[in-house]
Amino acid sequence: MKPSRFPLGRFFRPRIDDARLARQWSRIDDRLQTRSRTLRLLPRVAAILAFAFIVLVVSMPRPVQPPPSAVDGAVLETAAGQEQTLTLPEGSRIALEGATRVRLARVARDDVRLELERGAVRLAVTHVEGRRFVVAAREIAVRVVGTRFRVALDGESTSGGTVAVVVEEGRVEVARGVTTAATISAGEMWSAPLAAPAIAPIAEPSVAPSTSTSTAPKRPAIAKRRLGATFHERFRDGDYAGAFALVESEDFPTLVKSLDPHDLLALSVASRLSGHPRRAALSLDRLRKAFRSDPRAGIAALDLGRLRLDELNDAQGALDALDDAMSLPLSDALKEDAEARRVQALERLGDIAACVAARDEYLLHHPEGVHTTSIARRCKSP
Repeated sequence: MKPSRFPLGRFFRPRIDDARLARQWSRIDDRLQTRSRTLRLLPRVAAILAFAFIVLVVSMPRPVQPPPSAVDGAVLETAAGQEQTLTLPEGSRIALEGATRVRLARVARDDVRLELERGAVRLAVTHVEGRRFVVAAREIAVRVVGTRFRVALDGESTSGGTVAVVVEEGRVEVARGVTTAATISAGEMWSAPLAAPAIAPIAEPSVAPSTSTSTAPKRPAIAKRRLGATFHERFRDGDYAGAFALVESEDFPTLVKSLDPHDLLALSVASRLSGHPRRAALSLDRLRKAFRSDPRAGIAALDLGRLRLDELNDAQGALDALDDAMSLPLSDALKEDAEARRVQALERLGDIAACVAARDEYLLHHPEGVHTTSIARRCKSP
């Protein structure tokens, strides 16, 4: 069957409601090591997409309709603070948040593929029998059937970074390369570091021997190290068990003290997805405590709270980590997730009064939140 093309101009329009989720995921990862790089701010202009004969003028009540063949390969881009929405004929909506760039690699009746190059998109996908709908963020691919979800990409194409997926309704499958990494259901979030280029070791400068005869004894410092190219190759291929096997025999507390935030986050993902949640917790705990000024500290604290709550049955430890997450920089959507999980932790601890207070606070601030329905049923007296 010859795939049909959807005219783009007819369906591109600005969002008329306020964005429920603010821009997420601070520019993080390798750019933290090169702070001289600044976020590129695109000029605030009307949304213009030039591809063949495509001209989109957002403010026009009757936008120009491009030829049907102009959809595949088109690029949608928004400036900082600007939002735009593309609606496909069958009703699926693709909302670009500010400072976002998306390539429409394929838009056909039975096959849709979007490539997120920067920023974040929110999608409400209508189920179409037999259709393949994929959102790719570098090596991460999110495959959906019919659902509402959000994909956020931090980091340029050569600098590592982080990808996050938040599901509001339905279920999505996340894959890294050819390997399925996770299946995420409504109300759940998944995040993982992306591949970063190898970093060459820095040679220590030669130091002349000291002539002092009285040197105060010092505790030996833990040498800094990287997880290595083989670990990251297996990680990129989705072989989390294979990546974890490379470090499984090491003294884990010493290992995590020697790693930087990027490797700690990668190690936590490999540990958790290979069935070692306690070692994942060690990595996350180290990241949030030792790198407080790093934007990943809040994400690490949130993931630690979720891990302790869902897999380690440690409600008090989860509550401590979630409280810490809420004291650190987090996006609005991640703060909402932390607030919801805090209610669950208090319920498990049996602190009904505190649970009710936290529940009511959540419902007050998030009347249409991702977790609103489930949180409204929490904190029942035994």
